[in-house]
Amino acid sequence: MPEKASVIVGRSISFEGVFSVSGICGLVDAYFDKRGYNRNVMASVETVKPAGKFIKFVTVYKRTINDYARYEIEIGLNFENITSLDVVKGGAKMKMNKGQISVGIDSWVITDYDKSWETRPTFYFLRTLMNKFFFKNIHQQWEDDIKRDVEDLCTEVGSYFNLQQYQK
Repeated sequence: MPEKASVIVGRSISFEGVFSVSGICGLVDAYFDKRGYNRNVMASVETVKPAGKFIKFVTVYKRTINDYARYEIEIGLNFENITSLDVVKGGAKMKMNKGQISVGIDSWVITDYDKSWETRPTFYFLRTLMNKFFFKNIHQQWEDDIKRDVEDLCTEVGSYFNLQQYQK
């Protein structure tokens, strides 16, 4: 069975105000595409309520490091009470959205994802020894890399929200 080491669990960013739903989704997709992650949409739900729309996207981004390990980052975008607005920016009329957004982020390093080291008990024992004594630094480097990716994403999303907040 592949080992799934949690790196960051439960990180979230919230914002309330005027923003673009397609803009934030495009920002997240472009960020991961630039870093070589593959996208897998797990859930997409849209519900219309009297107060506005409720939209939920859950997407898992995966990047294979080598034939033994890969990164997985799960992004949950929750939009609540979304209403459409027409905003004039720079003399041009733009469609924007108003409401609350919450971005949830979880990340893992998954090792032996193709179960090649579990075919025999001897292989499993050797893998455990190698991970514990020889490859400890490499595992730490993988965790540091995925932490850096998540922190950079949080910075970009926070910058996007700040830009939307002060842009009139």
